[in-house]
Amino acid sequence: MFNVNHALFWLSLSVICATNIPFNVKAAEHKDEVYSTTFFDQYSPLTALDMVNQLPGFTLIETDDDIRGFATGAGNVLIDGRRPTTKSGGINETLSRISAAQVAYIEILRGASGSSDAAGQAVVANVVKLKQGAAKHWKLAFEKTGNGELSPSTEWVLSNHIKGWDSAFKFNAISQKSPRDANISTYGPTMELLSYQQETRPSTLNDIFISGDSKKQFNQHTFSINARVGWSQFVTDNERLSYTQPQQNQIINRYQNDRDSQFYTGELGLEWQKVLAPHWQWRILNINNVQNWFVNSFSFDKPPNEDIKNATRLRFDEHKSEHVLRNVFSRTGGEQGMLKQQEYGLEVAFSNLESWLALERQDLLTPQLTNKRYSQAKEIRGEAFANLNWQWQKLVLDTGIAAEYSQLNVTGDNSDEQSLFFFKPSLALAYNSDKNRQYRISLRRSVGQLDFSDFAASADLVNDREISGNPRLRPETKTKATLAFDQRFAEKGAFSIALYYEWRQHVLEHIILPSGDYALGNAGKAEVKGITSSLNLPLHQWVKGAQIAFQANFIDSTFIDPVTNRNRQLTELTTPDITVDFRQDINQHHIFWGISYQDYQRRKEFYVNEYSHFHTYGRWHVYVEGIVFNDLKIRVDISNIGDDETKWQRKLYHPSRHDALQQLQVTQRHRDPTVNISFSQTF
Repeated sequence: MFNVNHALFWLSLSVICATNIPFNVKAAEHKDEVYSTTFFDQYSPLTALDMVNQLPGFTLIETDDDIRGFATGAGNVLIDGRRPTTKSGGINETLSRISAAQVAYIEILRGASGSSDAAGQAVVANVVKLKQGAAKHWKLAFEKTGNGELSPSTEWVLSNHIKGWDSAFKFNAISQKSPRDANISTYGPTMELLSYQQETRPSTLNDIFISGDSKKQFNQHTFSINARVGWSQFVTDNERLSYTQPQQNQIINRYQNDRDSQFYTGELGLEWQKVLAPHWQWRILNINNVQNWFVNSFSFDKPPNEDIKNATRLRFDEHKSEHVLRNVFSRTGGEQGMLKQQEYGLEVAFSNLESWLALERQDLLTPQLTNKRYSQAKEIRGEAFANLNWQWQKLVLDTGIAAEYSQLNVTGDNSDEQSLFFFKPSLALAYNSDKNRQYRISLRRSVGQLDFSDFAASADLVNDREISGNPRLRPETKTKATLAFDQRFAEKGAFSIALYYEWRQHVLEHIILPSGDYALGNAGKAEVKGITSSLNLPLHQWVKGAQIAFQANFIDSTFIDPVTNRNRQLTELTTPDITVDFRQDINQHHIFWGISYQDYQRRKEFYVNEYSHFHTYGRWHVYVEGIVFNDLKIRVDISNIGDDETKWQRKLYHPSRHDALQQLQVTQRHRDPTVNISFSQTF
């Protein structure tokens, strides 16, 4: 829920700071918010991603994989006016392959864009690349954790023209160690202490990814390719030592869980463009993505001087694929009166998932018990859409409409078949009172993307949690109304605030199925309200080369719990989300430093027989970077200053949250500060 005083304090601070800025300061050198490369020279950027992150008052929004459709979940960054034909890795991956030396300029597009490539985004950054140019850059980093272990990572990017193809390739690898400790106290129904545990959980993340893109012009045709392949492994070794009381040395039980999760992915994106007539263009996009995920987990209990008991082995396999074909006809410019842009198109997609889960249990008194489950889900989806952009003096109107039909088929241990139809209109109106101030109002209906993994059963051995698959899942729908204000001042000053209200239907929450199993399911209606605000404040008049940025997001919801029939918050909403960043650029010495603070966050999770509350405490981050000989950039980051602490309260009920409390677990998690040093260079 909202902490009203907290929200009012941060929003008032932002408004006071923004409204007390002297607006007669020297105007920015860029006009109509076109940022040339000279603007970014002071930051010594390595890639286009570094440049986008330095845009005043701009926050990069990744592609939203929770929304159906290639365009509907679009992020707020375009490259040469188009969204890259990729979903794997997102826009961050693509921007990191573009060297800063290959960027001509970045322009900010405000109000409705009229293009589905940035559907629903009020502020969009368009990165315009140079037509020619080659560049290379590399980065090598080492992170030291609290226990002294080193985690190396590296990144290499090559951009060049190869036989007329404008190409870029990237290789990145990491082996990141992240130890975590915790104290766990378990209480009974009357709050008597049942057990006390000390947990150690070292983990290692190993990643290797190779990606690339290439583009070539053939007369009036343009063809581009995006590709990415990779492997990721996450290994944990969880040990919990149990005692009767804190501060005691006598161990009464040792719990061990070893988990090895491996993920393979491959993606190929193709795009063909052709100019049909003056101002008209035809585009065909195709994205193909394949993912394989494997999990092996083994856990057991072992009291002192006794044999292993309660041993459980888990094997989980998941194969997922998605294929999207999109056909778009668009018109921009020309004599159309108030109608400035038109776009019409069709999209078809096929998704498939196969999942296997095997659980083997054995203790001293019972023989081995095996539970195997299999599920397959397939969906064929088609969508027709149209987007129109209208402009009249200082008003910009964006209208859109889409109709979607899909067939969903689930087989395996549970089976079902559904036919679904969705109507998705959108309307956005922007008023630009001057070139620095804008007011926006929008109303948009969207459909959530189903996670096909939820059709299949899953298990969490560490937290003793099993979730059944649900073949009757359908996508969540959302109608969102937004009222926003945006103000620019000076060269780096920006203030924005947005209030929104959402009406959600078929929300996905954990429910009791007719069979009596516990699973994720469609649980009815909910309403969500929130506030987002940001302020980028230049401090040059007081501290040379300094600026400070505030971001504050608050969210609240109303929902009738299907288990308890009481009003509660939706699961996994994190609020508040508040950050403060201070940065100073000492350009004459090529030194830059900064400090940031992430305020506390709260998150709630609801299962049928469980309620969890997470409270993450505030933490600090400090960095300093500089340019030395041969344009070598060195950066040092210190994260989690003051330690990374999270308190987790977990309430367990039987048989459901509608019944009596059985146990309360209070977990205090802890991570030590980390130090990261990186070296990078463009050549």
